[in-house]
Amino acid sequence: MKLVRPLLVTFGILLALLVLSAGVALLPSVQQWAVRRTLAQHPELKLAFASLSLGPTSARLSGVRFERDGLVVTAERAEAEFSAWQFLLRRHVRIDRLLATGIAIDAAKLPAARTPQAAGAPVAAPGALARVQLPYTVQIGEVQIAGRATLPAGPGRAPLVADFQLTGGGIAPGQEGALLLRASLLDATPGAVVNAVRVDGRLAVRETVDRAFDRASLVLTLNAEGPQLSHAQQLKLAAGMESAGGREQLTLALDTQQNGQSATLLKISATLPTNAPEGAGTWELHATTAQIEPFFLGRALPKFDASGAGKFSFNAQTRAAMLQGQLAGNLAALEALEPSLRAIGAVRVQSEFDIAVDRATAHLNRLQLKVDGEQPVLAVETTQPLVLTLGQRALQLAAAGTGPLARISVTQLPLAWIRPFVAAADVSGGTIRGEWLLQGQGDTIELRSTAPLKIDALTVVQGGRRVLDRAELSLQSRATLTPASLLASVESLALRTPAGDVVSGEAQVELPGAKTEEIIVRGKFTADAPRLLEPVLPLGHVQLKGDIDATLTPELVELRGFHGELADAKGRPLLGAASVQASTFDLQAMRLKTAASGETAVARLTIGAMDFAALPLVQAIAPLRGTLQATTFNLTVNDGRVFLKPAAPLRFQDVTLLGETRQPTLDRITIETSPTLEYASFGDWRLASGETKISNRDQTIWFGATAEVKATPADGVRASATFNADLAAMAAQPPFVAAQVLASGRASGEIRGALAGKTVQIEGRTTLNNLVLREGNQPLPVANFNFRAARTPDKRLTFEAPILLDRLGQRSDLTITADAVRRADGFLFDAKIAGEHLELADALALLGLAGAPVQAAGGDSATRKRAPTNGTAAVRPVEPDARPFWTGLRGELTLDVKSITRGKDWAMTGLSGFVVIDPQRVAVQQLQGIINEKSRLGARIDLRFNGGATPYHLSGNFSLTDFDAGAFIKAFDPGKPPTLEGIVTVAGGFTGDGANLDHVIDRTRGQFQLTSRQGVFRGLKRTSEKVSVATKAVDAVAALGSLFGSDKVKGAAEKVAGQSYQVDQLAQSLAEIPFDQLVVRVNRDDALNLRVDEFTLLSPEVRLLGKGTITHVANKPLLEQPLAVNYTLAARGKTEQLLGKMRVLDGTKDDLGYSKMKDVGTIGGTLSRPDPSQLFIKLAQSKLADFLN
Repeated sequence: MKLVRPLLVTFGILLALLVLSAGVALLPSVQQWAVRRTLAQHPELKLAFASLSLGPTSARLSGVRFERDGLVVTAERAEAEFSAWQFLLRRHVRIDRLLATGIAIDAAKLPAARTPQAAGAPVAAPGALARVQLPYTVQIGEVQIAGRATLPAGPGRAPLVADFQLTGGGIAPGQEGALLLRASLLDATPGAVVNAVRVDGRLAVRETVDRAFDRASLVLTLNAEGPQLSHAQQLKLAAGMESAGGREQLTLALDTQQNGQSATLLKISATLPTNAPEGAGTWELHATTAQIEPFFLGRALPKFDASGAGKFSFNAQTRAAMLQGQLAGNLAALEALEPSLRAIGAVRVQSEFDIAVDRATAHLNRLQLKVDGEQPVLAVETTQPLVLTLGQRALQLAAAGTGPLARISVTQLPLAWIRPFVAAADVSGGTIRGEWLLQGQGDTIELRSTAPLKIDALTVVQGGRRVLDRAELSLQSRATLTPASLLASVESLALRTPAGDVVSGEAQVELPGAKTEEIIVRGKFTADAPRLLEPVLPLGHVQLKGDIDATLTPELVELRGFHGELADAKGRPLLGAASVQASTFDLQAMRLKTAASGETAVARLTIGAMDFAALPLVQAIAPLRGTLQATTFNLTVNDGRVFLKPAAPLRFQDVTLLGETRQPTLDRITIETSPTLEYASFGDWRLASGETKISNRDQTIWFGATAEVKATPADGVRASATFNADLAAMAAQPPFVAAQVLASGRASGEIRGALAGKTVQIEGRTTLNNLVLREGNQPLPVANFNFRAARTPDKRLTFEAPILLDRLGQRSDLTITADAVRRADGFLFDAKIAGEHLELADALALLGLAGAPVQAAGGDSATRKRAPTNGTAAVRPVEPDARPFWTGLRGELTLDVKSITRGKDWAMTGLSGFVVIDPQRVAVQQLQGIINEKSRLGARIDLRFNGGATPYHLSGNFSLTDFDAGAFIKAFDPGKPPTLEGIVTVAGGFTGDGANLDHVIDRTRGQFQLTSRQGVFRGLKRTSEKVSVATKAVDAVAALGSLFGSDKVKGAAEKVAGQSYQVDQLAQSLAEIPFDQLVVRVNRDDALNLRVDEFTLLSPEVRLLGKGTITHVANKPLLEQPLAVNYTLAARGKTEQLLGKMRVLDGTKDDLGYSKMKDVGTIGGTLSRPDPSQLFIKLAQSKLADFLN
């Protein structure tokens, strides 16, 4: 008792725990927690629910939502009443009630099926009803399921909406139960021929007491409705299986009813012995498009009518089946399936067949097939039975014997029928013709041409280019199949085009047998191609020939021999390649191997002498002149590494590159290089240029370089290059003509780069040294340019470029830095230009080496092509930019240069600026600096993009206060006194719009005003002090005297010269005018002329008032555009006395008491060379006139 009692207590505790666990498991909250936890472990299952309750007699689920691949299924409520005890204790599945309401199936986002799916019937196995044995007794009481489904539709059509309801039940042993389906499928597409299909269906089964079925039937009726249907349309599927008298009878019928008349489309009838795994039956087909098209809800179908009949049999135990019969029909409007099939048109097909299959073989006992279009197209007919052994390549005769097995005849197959099935190119032309005979002898089957395959007027267009034009193709072929191999051969191929192209060749492809995957390829060809290769290889008239002998497997390519030649029309070689010995290429390891050890020659590549001017391919890339000398490359292998090396340096002789004006941009240079390639694998290779030299026509070498790109598994890809250039010798080439100012100078440097994974780094340096100008042997600074750029795996970019100039210890430095990150809309950057000191003279001197205009070597400037400057030149419309030229860039740029000097007379400190770039605007928000410690520079610029015909709009303003104009002019032109000397203030603004950036700059308009309170003006200074203006006038009169032979005129001229003292005195007094006030107002008008609206100068003795224009001339710098300023001069004091003696005053005074001159003066010339001499010539001429009078 003492032992039993503890055992009973323990058992009671365990029982209580078990009951408690079961009770907890039945709590809805616990069930929901457990299911949700399981779903959380499978995130690919997008299943959610609001509530869940599961018990031994019922289950309830609400708020269900399921998503997968665009399909969304929801249900408001699902309930089931059942007996779990019946299932556990009696193996009886009893569902008393099954209810699901508020079901919504959204499949509108699923891709619509490209091919319509036909209604299917149940698949019947032999003795199907008898062989279906249920593992449990099934009893289903009441079923109620209702919902709505939204289905995808084709392009331009509304989604289909289907409402469905499934009811019924009563399925139990010994009685018949049924499920009833009622559904409506609605199409809301405007103008749809059929807008609704009503579906009624009934599935009935009778269950036996021994858990089997002895009867099953399915009736499905579809009724089409639509405003454009003139009569009722019905499609009915009836299928039934019934077991009686030891046999099962299978029937299936697909009927239509149109306008009260019934027709059977498909009828299948079969008898299956109950206890035998075999059956046999018959089939009949009579169908047209009109009978079934309404039930596809507007989906277009090809137009067809088909009829046929036959019989079939099957045996499940031996897996054998047989199908016999006849089938014929007409087919048209195939464009309903695919628009490209329109070209096929109407087709008539007739066939008779007898086909059988079993476990290991397929029997083609009879086949007769005819396909006709507008003319007979294809005919296939067997004359003896054929047996194909499945799983092997052996095709054997059904009975011993020899002779023809089948004939295939293609009589008039239009190429238009082939065109829709060739996606890579557009194929057109005439017809395809050919005949083949299939015959056997023992275990050998041969298919050979009895008439060649011919194609007329074959035209092939690929990528918009005509690859083949109206070619005639003829091909004789043969294929032989034995138990050991398959050999397919093109015994002869001939291609001819109207342009005279001729291609011929032969080829063999052999598959040795079923136990190997080898493919042996042999072939050779010749071609004479005046125009055939132009679309892909524009080399003009060329000749080709070649041959190959190789074996291919999925792992290896064994190349026993190959040879290929490309020559010009006269047979002179251009390119050639030939194997030296057999080799094998491992496709998996990507390695080339030979049977020999050590370094072994594998192939030889030859390049013939080429004249670039005679090669259309070269001229299509660039207008190049010169020759490539003949050379040979040797391909060798050593321990799996491949080497490609030239036998001698590659030499390009007298290379000339012509520019747009047909003048040389590179003039008769010679390039020598020795490129080599070393390859072991994709991650282990090396490409090197060798020593590369470029020389002028006088053999002076002006550029040398070496470059290498190398990849290793450890370091990734690395590249390096070094170069050295003689800048003075480079000046002989037009692009570097600016270097002609140099007596000597060299440029040297290197570039290095690395690529490891997604990290990229590149850096380089360039040094310019020993730069000496020809004029005065003046040395230029040594310049060092360096840069470093990198990209990290997270798409961040960094860039740094320090620049250092040094002349005799005077150093200048600038550093450009930028950080950027690549985003979906472009680059977001932060950049800066900074420096401690910049000597402007040094920077301008170096920039001048690259800024001089390019002149063609040996070219005459008078004959050089220039842009037209007269008003009759045709003006091409400017195409507006569709998007800003800075698209893809967004960020900020900061400018910070501490000091800029120009000699000792001019200095700027604190030059700073801030530029902002966003998708629609580039703005210089701040640009400022201090000049010579007093003057302040300030400017703002805003460029916006608004779209339209003139998408860009530019605006801005600037100011310059207390600016020492004389010091500035002296700093930049110390050779002569400055035209203006004094402290000035300049302020102005500008606006512009245009289609692109150049257009905006050309159309910029604006104004500025210059004022000064004290200074010196030298704008009226004569350009030459050696000969007076009066003397020029005397020389002119003397010349007239000589013409008329008058000594009196000569004498008068000499007396005038004696009186010219006053003119020279006036010129000296006006050469430098100390002024108390100067005002200049300038506007740029819509015609792009600079209009001087006001020129006012006031000094103690002189007052100048003027207006004028600087006329815009296209393609001319501003300082070289013509200047014309008219001014009036008034004077007092000594200048007034001089003018009075010369009797050029008009006798009146202005409002300030200055005496006014009679005539108006003019300043001509250009801004860079103003010419005030017209005033002094007028004064001299007036003096001469007074004397003659």
